[in-house]
Amino acid sequence: MTATEYRQALDTLPFGKRLPGAVYLIDPGEDPRISSLLRITVAELRKRMEIGMEFNLLKFHTASPKISFLAYPDFEKDPHPALKEAVIVDLVTGKTAAMTTAPEPIRRSSTARKHSYRRSTRCMESSRSSRAKRRRLACWKTLRELVST
Repeated sequence: MTATEYRQALDTLPFGKRLPGAVYLIDPGEDPRISSLLRITVAELRKRMEIGMEFNLLKFHTASPKISFLAYPDFEKDPHPALKEAVIVDLVTGKTAAMTTAPEPIRRSSTARKHSYRRSTRCMESSRSSRAKRRRLACWKTLRELVST
């Protein structure tokens, strides 16, 4: 496949999210509305590179002939899904790159957030009053700790 053929196949896509640098598409499988060139290319890459169906979103790069297989586990359910893995294949050179995202950080419970907010509010109030300089300094240290967590 040449770069021109790739670009023409992208231009004929009847659906997908078009952005300046790429076209995103939920893996259409054997949908006849998709160019046979793209369907065959995606199927062949999946087969040769053993890319599973958990990579449910395709990103067709428009600047160069590359296809990214993106794994969004909760894509259908979550309004803001998190990317779990990605495999990028350069169709010209055949080079590939794989990426795995780090696990999501542990979120503090709402009780802990409320407690932190109350503590930080008290510190701000006490720093506005005419208390001793040591008290204000201790509060700012506490605020810095809250911000860094």
